[in-house]
Amino acid sequence: MNFEHFAAAFSVRYKLTTVISVMVNYDQPITKHATNNPSPSLAFGVEFNTSSHSFQLFVTNYSYLSPQTNNLYNRNSPFKYTDAEGNKIKGGKFLIGFNITRLWNY
Repeated sequence: MNFEHFAAAFSVRYKLTTVISVMVNYDQPITKHATNNPSPSLAFGVEFNTSSHSFQLFVTNYSYLSPQTNNLYNRNSPFKYTDAEGNKIKGGKFLIGFNITRLWNY
């Protein structure tokens, strides 16, 4: 596998109210490899803020914490996938993620 890999990443965060935001992230691999080409990464998120915490809920098709690792090794297509029996199923496999951040207001 070629480790000289390039990808284009697009992220958007839109603040709906003072405490609620929506986020979208899309990473498109540019480099084509001889085998094991990575799939694009797609994520949707919602953020809720309180006076002392920030809660984020994500739905995504990648499972690694590092964006660089996702760009190189992601095999979950956000648009279609093949199950264990070899049947092609419309739509992708998505995972759910959750973050809590403590906000310090001094």
